[in-house]
Amino acid sequence: KNVISFEEGETLKAQPIELNIKEKIQKYPSYTTYVLNELKQLIAAQEQLTIKNSTDIKKVNTQVEARYKQLLQSGATIYTALDPDKQTRDEKEINKILSRYDIQGSATVIDNDTREIVSVYAGKDYKKFELHRAFQAYRQPGSAFKPIAAYGPFLNETGYTTNYIVSGGKYCISNYCPSNYGGGIYGNVPLTTAFKHSYNTSALRLVHSIGLKKSFDYIEQFHFEKIRNDDFTYAASLGGLKYGVTTSELADAYTSFIDGSYQKAISIRQVVDTNGNIVYSWPKENKMIWNSITTSKMRTLLQEVVASGTGVGLHSNSSYIGAKTGTTNNFHDFWLAGLNDRYTTAVWIGYDIPASME
Repeated sequence: KNVISFEEGETLKAQPIELNIKEKIQKYPSYTTYVLNELKQLIAAQEQLTIKNSTDIKKVNTQVEARYKQLLQSGATIYTALDPDKQTRDEKEINKILSRYDIQGSATVIDNDTREIVSVYAGKDYKKFELHRAFQAYRQPGSAFKPIAAYGPFLNETGYTTNYIVSGGKYCISNYCPSNYGGGIYGNVPLTTAFKHSYNTSALRLVHSIGLKKSFDYIEQFHFEKIRNDDFTYAASLGGLKYGVTTSELADAYTSFIDGSYQKAISIRQVVDTNGNIVYSWPKENKMIWNSITTSKMRTLLQEVVASGTGVGLHSNSSYIGAKTGTTNNFHDFWLAGLNDRYTTAVWIGYDIPASME
């Protein structure tokens, strides 16, 4: 019973075996690599795995990695916020620019309505699991950090208008004496002028007036992974940080200028098992950072940068566009962060090993 004859066996063995192997195509490697990294963060958060001290790091990472592999092998489905058309278009446009130079770049685009990441650029000629510059390349943000560290906190704490007069002249706090771009020294100017032309000494004055702790009270509400205790200096108000930030982090923080509220931007909507059960999803935690008046003022300042400041040349079909540029010492990093009616975006370009792009 259930046994074939010798002759039948020989006949079957003689038949050729043809394998129809589908070639695996890696679509959207920048986005999928970002998602898989976020999945590990989601697992750690949902499983309430926390790192209490340095000895826990290895243990937690081992637990997360085991659950991550189990999840992928089980056939679970990860639903994401990827916008395939925008991802393709963004990659094409950024590649077109970077292909002319021997430099790299990264970018992160967030949908204003959902606070979801719809497009990610990890680098030129990017392949899955290589260095992902959008979340792994921490760089000094320069003046692109001023809205978060200086102007937003100052306006929210004082209630002053954008016509508030601030000096653009030389200014020192102890032995910290930053200069303006090109060494320029300016007199008393409205906040709008200081902001759109990015006067360093003006931004430093604003933070000094409200106190460094107040500035950091705002900075710490965002998810800047590498901002540590040794960054607690006045240089931070100008984007001078030990490690820096990523485009994903900066775009995430800039979403607070949509309407004053903030919730961490995500790419994963939910993870579902083979039975259709939701295994993981991010909780929606929304908090107000800036009051409505401050938000309106910041949007006006960002808009002025594009209209007649360092961001002249930016265009959008949107009714609103506002942005802030950033250039670090010796032209090592170029940044642009901002928003229009639909998206909030941060872009970085530079060399992987910092060098001048002057």
